[in-house]
Amino acid sequence: MIKKILIKIYNRVSNFQSLLLTILYKNIFGQVGSIRIWGSIKVLYPQNISIGDRCSINHGVYLNAYNPIIIGDDVTISANSMLVATGINIQSWLRKETGDKHLHNTTIKIGNNVWIGANSLILGGVNITGSNVVIAAGSIVTKSFSESNVVLAGCPARIIKQINE
Repeated sequence: MIKKILIKIYNRVSNFQSLLLTILYKNIFGQVGSIRIWGSIKVLYPQNISIGDRCSINHGVYLNAYNPIIIGDDVTISANSMLVATGINIQSWLRKETGDKHLHNTTIKIGNNVWIGANSLILGGVNITGSNVVIAAGSIVTKSFSESNVVLAGCPARIIKQINE
């Protein structure tokens, strides 16, 4: 009986924490529609993040928006996934240029109705412009995809399956 009560209390506190985080991030992201954040996430440069409607971000997600991250509608980012919108210009790095000169523009764009599976990594410069895309858990997305109704998986990610509607 005590366990049931404690579980109910935990769930209510957890839901309240999620609501507070959602309110916080809605006010610091560059642009945001209706989102829900479940648990703690790590965000760098939140002003460079744009999120559409009906999106969900789960615990442990890392968003590095040194360059813009643009997320469409109906996107789910599962636990411990990373979107890293930064990259290194190898030539300027080898020349030991200082400051941000060795970084280059690596915007990430995610289309509508995309599910990013747990522990996935999306690197800078990637555009997922198709709709109804599933990125399988543990995938590393290093290049852009324009196809709709597909499952991406692997390291590096590739299309492994068509989704029939």
